[in-house]
Amino acid sequence: MQVQNNPVQVERHLFISADLVSQCSALNMPPDKAVTIRTFDAHAAHFAGVERSIHAILLCTDTSLQKDSTGIRDWLIHDPERISRLIVIGQPDPGEFSPAIRDNIILLLPKESNCDQLSYNINHVFNLIQLEYDKLNLSSRLALNSSDLHQISEVGQALSTENDFNKLIDLIMTRALDLSNADSGSIYLTETGDGKEPPTHLRFVRSSMQLDANQFLLPIDSNSIAGHVAATNRPLLIRDVHFLPADAKFAFNSDFDEANHYYTKSMMVIPMTNYRREVIGVLQLINRKKNKQMQLSAAEMQGPSVIEFSQKDYELASAIAGQAAVAIDNQRLLNGQKKLLESFIHLIANAIDSKSEYTGGHCKRVPILTEMLAEAACQSQAPGLADFDLNEDEWYELRIAAGLHDCGKIVTSVHVMDKATKLQTIYDRVAEVEARFEILKRDAALRIQRRMHQRPAERTGLESELVQELETLDAERLFIQRMNVGGEMLADSDVERIQSIANRTVQISGRTVALLNPDEVHNLCVRRGTLTEDERLIINAHMVETIKMLEALPFPPNLRRVPEYAGGHHEKMDGKGYPKGLYGADMSIPARIMAIADVFEALTALDRPYKKGKTLSETMQIMGNMKKFNHLDPDLFDLFIQSGVYRQYAAEHLPAELIDPVDEASLLAIQPLQFELPPRDDRTHRKSGFLAEYSSFL
Repeated sequence: MQVQNNPVQVERHLFISADLVSQCSALNMPPDKAVTIRTFDAHAAHFAGVERSIHAILLCTDTSLQKDSTGIRDWLIHDPERISRLIVIGQPDPGEFSPAIRDNIILLLPKESNCDQLSYNINHVFNLIQLEYDKLNLSSRLALNSSDLHQISEVGQALSTENDFNKLIDLIMTRALDLSNADSGSIYLTETGDGKEPPTHLRFVRSSMQLDANQFLLPIDSNSIAGHVAATNRPLLIRDVHFLPADAKFAFNSDFDEANHYYTKSMMVIPMTNYRREVIGVLQLINRKKNKQMQLSAAEMQGPSVIEFSQKDYELASAIAGQAAVAIDNQRLLNGQKKLLESFIHLIANAIDSKSEYTGGHCKRVPILTEMLAEAACQSQAPGLADFDLNEDEWYELRIAAGLHDCGKIVTSVHVMDKATKLQTIYDRVAEVEARFEILKRDAALRIQRRMHQRPAERTGLESELVQELETLDAERLFIQRMNVGGEMLADSDVERIQSIANRTVQISGRTVALLNPDEVHNLCVRRGTLTEDERLIINAHMVETIKMLEALPFPPNLRRVPEYAGGHHEKMDGKGYPKGLYGADMSIPARIMAIADVFEALTALDRPYKKGKTLSETMQIMGNMKKFNHLDPDLFDLFIQSGVYRQYAAEHLPAELIDPVDEASLLAIQPLQFELPPRDDRTHRKSGFLAEYSSFL
């Protein structure tokens, strides 16, 4: 440590009462005892020149002590840090003196004491005082007292429990100023960059003088005091920055003082290092005040009211700096972990996006809508929501869950997840069906031409028969093409026609095969959308995979509900959702919020392969029916409407052609159908596993 100050000068003071002047004038003090001898009379003002002395002795008789006990008492209690001792010649009654005097009587000598005895005893007392001084000095340098240790312990506890970074920095600044009696101070933190190269700059992040808005960078070099400390990883204690040694490798910049009408005098600058001994910041304390409570002007800072920082100040501030470094480093590590987790979430979303251009946008948009509705729920005073609120950790937990709500899709077969038509697998098999129709048309033409060759007289009739048969085949082919596109509902007549067409046969490679095989018929007869029941189960199983993936991760306690939040957005209020069949009463509010966000985004999305984006009125009508049939939380759906969240989201993320008027009153008037909750044991059992139909995915 570099300390710019003067060595402590130890002085010794011996005060003698007037009635002992003649006797003490013959004292022969050893040459190694530099003693200042003063005459004491009845005026305590004689002691005014000995400020905070820990090495003063009053030599008096019991008579003079009793005669002037008030003046002596005033002197003894004037400064609680004074350590003074009394040598009394005579046999006074201790009960005659106040505690302030009795506690300081160290020797009682007989009245007939001579000069040799006095010299011996005075030297003895001085040796005792020197021992006390040495102990006190050693304690100041090395061993902080119990009060100091208690304060440091309190600071450490406070720093370890503060999760807000800005509050943490404020706490470090406040405690450092308080324990060191500094008038002001600043905190600089190293710019971490990409972590591959050592930091080259400090960033000014906090000042006790409310200058936080003007953050600036400071090079880590000896052009500034803070930069020098960061570069050398060595503290500085400077008595007066305006009188630095000629060989000092650093300089004081007075620009701040001039701009803010301040006067920097004494300074203590301490590096903050982490467990790897890397400098992560600098704690700079300015102007150690003699009186902690005094508010000093710039002019007063130049005088004796500002003193140098002591060794004890350094020990205290170093302890704070060490604890601060640990707290800041932990915060940086925590922030780094958060960034890593968020990057991991984005990685998954991007992977899904790369795998399927139809769902990547969904993974990005649902979190936005989830947060918007959650914010409205926090502000709502509606029944069931009045006590709902999220703190900072809970908001972060919700964001993580929303970002990962469909992570299981990363293992879902892309030809199922992106199935745009009923016959699509890795490719759209409708092309094969169309090829069979072409074969049928070719065979029909060959058959008719052969008959026309055999019976030329029937040529006109046969040509008409061929045209009619080809038209029929083309009509059936176009019908199959239409049926291959998913819709809202497939009519029974359409199913019957598909099955009728399937009964046609075609010759391929010498074999007679059905125009439509059973799997193609099964797919074409899908009543709604493009997915068969087996394929829908595969799609739904992405929630099984999502929950399995998230429950396998070692989430910390503040993220323990991520699997529940993310895994519940396809559950329904009446227990008919998936993959666990949970009831709304057993789901958290965030999980129910995410269900609404997921449905709304899916209905309005423009990038789905099997449908067009629906207008607001269509979307909200469908969701109103879902409210009626207990698919969605009715209270949250009403809040979705009343808060205007759906319109705000639409204005920011939907094209104008999808935004149309919505009959909000009719939606709010919808009453959910009544249903009966099963016993609690049954509901609890559902939480622990998945529905039976998903057993093959476990």
